[in-house]
Amino acid sequence: MRWIHLWTLMGLTLLAGQSHANTVVPGDYFVLDHPNGALSSAYGLRLDILDPPAGTGPTFSTTLGGARVVLSWDGSGTATLSGTIFNNQTGRLWTVNHLLTGVVSDGSGFIATGGVMTVGVAEADQALYGATVFTFYSVPAGGDAFVAAGDSHRCGSDSNCGPLIARGWLNIDGNGVAQNDGSVEDWLVQLKPVPLPAAVWLLISALGAFRVTTLLRK
Repeated sequence: MRWIHLWTLMGLTLLAGQSHANTVVPGDYFVLDHPNGALSSAYGLRLDILDPPAGTGPTFSTTLGGARVVLSWDGSGTATLSGTIFNNQTGRLWTVNHLLTGVVSDGSGFIATGGVMTVGVAEADQALYGATVFTFYSVPAGGDAFVAAGDSHRCGSDSNCGPLIARGWLNIDGNGVAQNDGSVEDWLVQLKPVPLPAAVWLLISALGAFRVTTLLRK
């Protein structure tokens, strides 16, 4: 009976880990570029309305040039994306802070119905873009302003893409229209869980060992 308890505990632990592999659960996630086949290179954030250059720019990387963005969700009605993004056109780091609101759990992750995002322009880019800060508003596209979930959105045959994807839509005037001027402002990223610190793993291991010892004594 002791060994049954032990194997049951180990099996439940393994199943719990597997069930989270394709699900965005409360926690912190590194935000990484998505290999979108519609563009010539991977990107994480696209803000077309910030012309120059004319056309489809700029795009921002969440992976290159020292960029680092973290998505944080504690299971409540808000979530954040914050850190630095790399302007693929100018080669400079900008800052980003995106507060998502109306966040609700949705099976394999969460959806948000609104939010506000500010991007801080690198000093050397301010003359080119004519501002130091831009504000964007999360807007619904297809019903949701932002989605973080286990799926393969636009992954195609890329075996390195996914399984956790986040995407969201923005505009610059807050009128609730996703593409009011013909441009596209959106997040399209991959999510990777931020590893727990070694001290936390040690605590979990200690608690697990205590639980197993307790079961064996019964």
